[in-house]
Amino acid sequence: MISIAMRQNERSAQFIIGGHAEYAEKGKDIVCAGVSVLVNALANIARELGEKKVIPLWMVWPDADPFHIYVETGGNPAVNAVMDTFVTEFCQIADQYPDHVQVQILNERSDDNDVG
Repeated sequence: MISIAMRQNERSAQFIIGGHAEYAEKGKDIVCAGVSVLVNALANIARELGEKKVIPLWMVWPDADPFHIYVETGGNPAVNAVMDTFVTEFCQIADQYPDHVQVQILNERSDDNDVG
């Protein structure tokens, strides 16, 4: 199962993604492919916005398991809207494939820094 933990507030967004969907055999797993596309798009958008200084800070740990993406949005409404879109998309995949993707929305006051 793919586990996705997300925490978001007005100034930042954090995504922690790990595991395997095991929906189908390797190379034919559409659930894994869907999540992978979203993760790669999120990382690329964070990099692009960071390079253009639209946001002050982004961090990606692609070699870690689980995969971490942290974005300081700086309160930018456009960047927050983009982060909202990713939250919605991850939740929609989890709703469509509940036996293969689990989403956890972490409370802003939570001390959970890692999900695994």
